[in-house]
Amino acid sequence: MAVLSMEVRLPPPRERRETFPPPRHGHVWIPGYWDWTGARYAWVSGHWEPERRGCHWVPHRWISRDGLWVLQAGGWVADDAGPAQSLARAG
Repeated sequence: MAVLSMEVRLPPPRERRETFPPPRHGHVWIPGYWDWTGARYAWVSGHWEPERRGCHWVPHRWISRDGLWVLQAGGWVADDAGPAQSLARAG
C-alpha cells in the first residue's frame, strides 16, 4: 500500500458516517476519508467505482507514527493477496 509523504501533527477527526445511495450493479462503494489540505483536514466524500474482478478495495487510513500522522492511501488489492501482501500491493 502506498504511503503518502505527508505528515501531520494533529490527529484526524473522527470518521464521518456517510449515507450512500443504494448499491449499483457492477460497482463498489469507496468510503470517504479525511484528507489534509496543508492547513486543515477536509472530508473527501465516498463514491461508487466500477468493480475490478478478482480485487477488493482497501480504504485510506491515517496511521500514527512517532507523534505524527501519516495518510496511507487506499487502493485495489488482489483477492488472493495475504494480509502482508495486501498492504504492499494497494495503491
